[in-house]
Amino acid sequence: MSFTILDIQKLSLTSSILVTGVMIIIICVFMGCRDELNRIEKDKREIPSIAECEKKVLAWIEKLPSESGHGEYTETVFSYKEWLNEGRNLPRAEEVLIKWLKERYDGVELGKVVYALGWIGGENSVPSLIDALTSNDISLRIEAVATLGRIGDPKAFKPVSALAHDSNYNVRANVCITVTKLDPKHAKELLIQFLNDEEDFVRKTAKMELQKLEKENDNEK
Repeated sequence: MSFTILDIQKLSLTSSILVTGVMIIIICVFMGCRDELNRIEKDKREIPSIAECEKKVLAWIEKLPSESGHGEYTETVFSYKEWLNEGRNLPRAEEVLIKWLKERYDGVELGKVVYALGWIGGENSVPSLIDALTSNDISLRIEAVATLGRIGDPKAFKPVSALAHDSNYNVRANVCITVTKLDPKHAKELLIQFLNDEEDFVRKTAKMELQKLEKENDNEK
């Protein structure tokens, strides 16, 4: 096969176009990678360290009033709504609270930590909260049960149910409320057992939760 000068010129032109195209692609990929690397570095600079976050979360958590004694908090001169909004906007707040709970950090009231997780925490908080159910600290167990109810992860139903015979009646009362939230279908049997609890407060709480379940069932019919 023979090539004319015109054919050779066409081949040369085609080759040049291909080389130019490949170079453009390489340059675009390089520029894209560089931009992505720059973005990653920028993000790293913008994410505060865990130590910086801990200082801010500690200042925030200390604004919460101390326990009233029954797993609730007495409202004083500040707004809970504003406090919660502030916490939700703190970077890495849930991560910090989980860390403190796991470590049983003694620089803050752990009851407050657990309470806060009930409002700004989620699925990531559940394992540490379940672990807190076995704590020797009664107030921590009270709050952990209530907080798991607020988060509403069904995986917590079984470990919460295990506290049905807890020595503290506030824990047992919170169990009544929380199991109803976590798994209404399986909560009824446990609530019926609570109707025979030695404490009147627990019996009343169980009765109230059973009535709530019956009302919900009626609404579904």
